[in-house]
Amino acid sequence: MTFTPDAKYLITGSRDQTIKMFEMPTGLEYRTIKGHSGWVRSLVVTPDSKVLISSGDDNTIRFWDLSNGRCFRTIKGHAGGVRCIALSPDGRRLASASWDRTVKLWELDGLQQRAVLEVQPDWAPALAFTGDNQHLVVGRLDG
Repeated sequence: MTFTPDAKYLITGSRDQTIKMFEMPTGLEYRTIKGHSGWVRSLVVTPDSKVLISSGDDNTIRFWDLSNGRCFRTIKGHAGGVRCIALSPDGRRLASASWDRTVKLWELDGLQQRAVLEVQPDWAPALAFTGDNQHLVVGRLDG
């Protein structure tokens, strides 16, 4: 789950393949977004609170316009479900980790794959960028 940076919404992803938006601070359901064909695993929102990026067990990363809930772009760049994603603080880079044991780095301007980290010994359960946008940290099951 995640909050929009403007704190207007709490957004959740679910095993039922949906994304739900809840108004804050009331907690009232605002919108249900459908489009994934597998468990929705990870969510991030761009710094301007306009775009939601989701990943799931359907091997995709999807980009949603938060003003209308429509998917406007889909990346199919992994051979397995996309377990987690992280957005750089400046909103220019996205990292994705998959059950296929790869971690990929994407430039959001043009959606170009920038790098593939060496195949991990297991899937990476966590990703995070440093606050200065210079480094990506990959959490691994083997410590």
